[in-house]
Amino acid sequence: LGILVLNQKKELNLFNESGCKINLSKLKADLIKILSLNLPPDLRQKLNKLDIALILSGSNRLRALNKKYAGKDKTTDVLSFVWQKGKGDIFINLDLANQMIIKRLFVHGLLHILGFDHQTVLAEKTMISLEERILK
Repeated sequence: LGILVLNQKKELNLFNESGCKINLSKLKADLIKILSLNLPPDLRQKLNKLDIALILSGSNRLRALNKKYAGKDKTTDVLSFVWQKGKGDIFINLDLANQMIIKRLFVHGLLHILGFDHQTVLAEKTMISLEERILK
């Protein structure tokens, strides 16, 4: 299990307890870059008020969370939760994601925490466009 915590002091802490084969230093640097350089100013202001944890996990945990909170008895690649005002978690399934995909899933989950969704075609287009802009 790897945990990346982004708190209101904007510290990034990444712990790898799984022994997964991933370059955690590069991932941490990439996520810092995404957050500091590519995030639009209005979203950066929202982010500054949040405590977010990125949890790198596996299929079993994401399946259990998906069943418990979404009523879907299947695994998924990413889940985002806002537990209370200003606190959220992004779970990424390392069984389904490589290092490049993790960055995309992190941004996707972060946008959910920041209030975006893909429930309609227009909302999905907006979210995809913003993801692309942030990941450029």
